Amino acid sequence: MSELLIQQDKGKIKAIIPFAWFTFSFFAFFHFLGGGWSYQGGIAYLLLALFLLALSWLAYTNTKRKVLINKTTNEVIVYEITFFGRNITKSYSLNQFSSVRSFITPGKGAVNIVELVTTGGYLGLELSRFLPSSGGPFFSILNEVENPKAEALRIAVCEITGLTNLGFVSHKFFSCPIESKIELPFLGKLF
Repeated sequence: MSELLIQQDKGKIKAIIPFAWFTFSFFAFFHFLGGGWSYQGGIAYLLLALFLLALSWLAYTNTKRKVLINKTTNEVIVYEITFFGRNITKSYSLNQFSSVRSFITPGKGAVNIVELVTTGGYLGLELSRFLPSSGGPFFSILNEVENPKAEALRIAVCEITGLTNLGFVSHKFFSCPIESKIELPFLGKLF
């Protein structure tokens, strides 16, 4: 096997987007029952609905990101969809990467990211993100550990590519993405 197609894990997107729409509908319904719509209230709910729609679409396009690692052609191809629905394909040489690692971002919205690391070790190409797993409690604080899916992805990438497996490097801030050398990430994902 010389190819590996990595699709994004939907994780908490499955639950958060419907919950946000349910909460919005709940408050809008009871606000309407309480006194009907006023002009200002209707505009506010319309703007909030448009904002939720844009966030839902952005979350959907992020889940459609795919990474294809092809050992025979010696390249990594990233397929993405912009906010306005345009397909983007980016290609990288597999030779510019030396290792694979997994880490958890700090904070409340922590995610477990698996990435390819460049030869210099400064830039990373995100392969996928997962929800961190909960380890045993340390005193009264829940300990976050690597998701088993992230570990399996790390091992599978190393088996196919022969890159060094750096393992799980615990909590760390984001790496500098390799895309930032080419273009501004926000503008590139918008158009």
